[in-house]
Amino acid sequence: MNIEVAYVRKNNNESISEIIERRLCGALEDLRIPDGIDIPDSYEVFLANNEKRKVAVSAPVNGWITVIESKEVNDYAMLFEISKELQTEVIAIVQSGAIGAWGYVKMKSGEVVQSRFSEEDDDIEGLIEDFKTSNGITEPFYLFREAIQRRTDGWLIIQRHN
Repeated sequence: MNIEVAYVRKNNNESISEIIERRLCGALEDLRIPDGIDIPDSYEVFLANNEKRKVAVSAPVNGWITVIESKEVNDYAMLFEISKELQTEVIAIVQSGAIGAWGYVKMKSGEVVQSRFSEEDDDIEGLIEDFKTSNGITEPFYLFREAIQRRTDGWLIIQRHN
């Protein structure tokens, strides 16, 4: 299974949702991935021109808000913009079961502070859980379809307005 999910350190999801909505509606189309991110990027392939794109945003849990794209790829440029505008920490994680790889990008206040990608590690699930725990993230990975089912738990679904 391939999973890409991001976590934003914030106690409310309103400002995050506003930035995501601006991105979906084209106001932030010139954003580019910053230097220092060593994870392969599939955003351009899957999402760049997808008018049906949706993003699920959770309610805060232990100070972290989960962000999941409908195509389950991370928009690193948007996540970087969230980190920069909100002067907060953003962690994006990728797990590729197909090739046995995983990685993460840690951003803080508009700076990439750490990035790692590996196709060599064993026990990827354990490494991801250890990484999440060490950063205070307690939420499990959710797929987009699972996030939609959690609307009653405070999840927002943001989409382009035509």
